[in-house]
Amino acid sequence: MIRRRITIAFLLVSVISLLASGILSFAQLNSVRIITEESLIEAAYDNLQSLADETVRVIDRRLKKYSDELSVIRDYASGIYANPDQYKPVDAPYVYAIPKEVLAFYYFPDPDASVNMDEVRLLSNMKKLFAPMKEVFPEIDSIYFASENGINLQYDENGHTMREAVIGSAVAMRGRVWYLSAKESGSGETVISDVYKGITGAGDIVTLSVPVFAGGAFKGVVAMDIPVDSLNREIASITVGESGRAELILDAGAQPAAEPGMLGATSKLTLTGWTVLYSIQESEVTAPVKAVDDRISQSITLFAFLLLSILVLTALAANLYAKRISVPLTALAVEKERISAELDVATNIQSSMLPHIFPPFPHRKEINIFGIMDPAREVGGDFYDFFLIDEKKLAVVIADVSGKGVPAALFMVIAKTLLANYALMGKSPKEVFGTVNNTLCENNDAGLFVTCFMGYLDLETGELVSVNAGHNPPLLKQAGAYGYYRAKHGFVLAGMDGTTYSESQIVMTPGDVLYLYTDGVTEADNESKELYGEQRLLEVMNKNTGTGVEGLCAVVRQDVEAFAGGAQQADDITMLAIQFNGKGE
Repeated sequence: MIRRRITIAFLLVSVISLLASGILSFAQLNSVRIITEESLIEAAYDNLQSLADETVRVIDRRLKKYSDELSVIRDYASGIYANPDQYKPVDAPYVYAIPKEVLAFYYFPDPDASVNMDEVRLLSNMKKLFAPMKEVFPEIDSIYFASENGINLQYDENGHTMREAVIGSAVAMRGRVWYLSAKESGSGETVISDVYKGITGAGDIVTLSVPVFAGGAFKGVVAMDIPVDSLNREIASITVGESGRAELILDAGAQPAAEPGMLGATSKLTLTGWTVLYSIQESEVTAPVKAVDDRISQSITLFAFLLLSILVLTALAANLYAKRISVPLTALAVEKERISAELDVATNIQSSMLPHIFPPFPHRKEINIFGIMDPAREVGGDFYDFFLIDEKKLAVVIADVSGKGVPAALFMVIAKTLLANYALMGKSPKEVFGTVNNTLCENNDAGLFVTCFMGYLDLETGELVSVNAGHNPPLLKQAGAYGYYRAKHGFVLAGMDGTTYSESQIVMTPGDVLYLYTDGVTEADNESKELYGEQRLLEVMNKNTGTGVEGLCAVVRQDVEAFAGGAQQADDITMLAIQFNGKGE
C-alpha cells in the first residue's frame, strides 16, 4: 500500500511537472513564432517596396535622360530654322537608296508633300546628334524629325519598312498622334505617348516627342521610339525569391494589387503614371516559420509519447523501489534534452528575426552593410537592426539585453520592435531612446535592462546622428584608420524612468566605416580567463583597413575564436558594419 501510494504520488508529480513544463515551453515558442512570422512579412513587404521604388527611380531617370537629349536636338533644329546661313548643307540619302535593315540616316517625304531639298540638306545636320544618341542608348528603336512641310529625317534600321508603312497607311507622319500631341502642347516640353503598336512591327512602342519652334512659328517635331520590351527587361532582370514576379502596368489609371496569396508592393512613375508591381508568394516568405511549426508538432508528438512511456514504466516498476528512483531520473534527463532542443529552435527563430539578407538594399549604392549574430549555448538578448526611415536616412541599431534565456529573448523582441516603431514615426534618436526607456521601465519586474547604440545616417551628406545608452563605443574608420568613436554616453534603457539622452554628430565621408559590436567580442576570454579587450580589437581592425564589411566581420570573428582557444563561448557575439560610399548617381 505504501509503495503504491508512493508510486501514485510520484507519478502525479511527474505528470503535472511535465505537462506544466511542456505547456509553458510550447506557449513561449508559439509566441515567438507569431512575432517571427509578422516580422518576416513586414521585412518582405519593406524589401518589395524598396525594390519597386528603386525601379521607378531608375526608369524615371532613364525617361528624363531621353527627354533631355530630345531637348538638345529641339534646340539644334530651332537654330537651323532661325539661322540657316550658319549651317552648311549636308547630303542625306533617300530612304530607298540604302540597303534594307541597315542602321542609317535617311529622309523621306510624307505621301502628300513636295520635297524641298534645300530644307532637307540643312536639316540633315541633325545626323551629328542622332547617331551619338543611338550609340549611347541602343535600346532606342528610332530617332526622327518630322517637319510641318512633310519632310522626315530618320535614324534607324527600319527605313524601307517605315516608308512602306507610311505609304500603305496613307497617314502622314505629321498626322500621327505623337506629332499632333506635341504640336498641340505648344509648350516646347516633352510629351510621352500612350503605348501603341509600332507600324514597323517593332511591337509595343512608347514615343517621346517635343515640338520645334523658330521665330514663334511651329516647324515640326523631334521624336524617338522606345520599345516597351526594353523597359520590361529592366524590371524582369531583378529577381524576388523563387516565386516573385515583377510587372510594369502601363495603364496609368489602374490600381493594381497582388493576387490572393501573394504579398505585393507598388510604385508609380512620376513622368507617365505607369505602375511597377513586385510580388512574392506569402508562403515563401513565411516558409521558415512553417518549418518551425513542423518542429513544434514533432516535439508535441515526442512529448506525448514520452509521457505515455513514463506512465507505463512507472506502473510496471511499482514494486521495485530502485526502479521507482531510476525512472524519474531518466525522465528528467530526457526532459533536459528536449528543452535543450526547444531552446535551439528558439535560437534559430531569434536569429531569423534579425536582418540576414545581404545586400539588403541592392539598388542603394550609397552603403555597404553586413551583420552577424553568433549566439552562445542558449537564447540571449543581443540584436542588431537597420532600416530606411525615408529615402535618404538609414537607421542602424545594436543592443544587448541583460540576462540570458527566454526572458532576455522576449525583452529583446520588445525592445527591437519599440526602437523600430518610434524611429519610423519620425522621432530623433534621443527622442526614441527617451520614449523606449520609459516604456520598458513600466512593469519591468524582472529588472532587465538594455545597452544600446542607435544612429541615423544621412545617405546624401554622410551625417551620422547617434545616441549611446551605456553600450560599447563603436569603431570608426576615417582617413584610412580605425579609432574608437567615444561619443556622449547615457544611462542604459529600462534602467530608470525619465532618463534623458544626448545626441552626437559626425560626418562620414565616402570610404568611412562604422563598426558596431556587443561585449561578447571584447569580453570573450580564453582558458586563462584573459579578456580579448578593446586594444586587441582595435589592432585587428587596423590590420584590415582595406577589407569590406562582410570580410571585416569574418576576420574579427576568426580572431576572437583563435584567442579563446578551447574556452567555451560565454556570451553572444554580435557585429554590424556599415561602409558609407557617398551619394550614388
